[in-house]
Amino acid sequence: MDEDAVVGFEGLRSIFGITYSRSHIKRLEDEGKFPKRFKPFEHRNSHPYWYVREIRLWLRGLWTPDPTLAPAK
Repeated sequence: MDEDAVVGFEGLRSIFGITYSRSHIKRLEDEGKFPKRFKPFEHRNSHPYWYVREIRLWLRGLWTPDPTLAPAK
């Protein structure tokens, strides 16, 4: 799979075996413990996606959050 590829929620389960619920993944994202999702379209019902390269790094324990994306305090 191309490293610039993206994966949706179902792909997290079927391709990578990540069985966390949507709400748990969101909590981990908010805590900086899971790669942040993005939506390719502005529409509010657009499905979230993650970059495959970030998920692979996360699974290996090598992923670190991008400090430029940290929420303002």
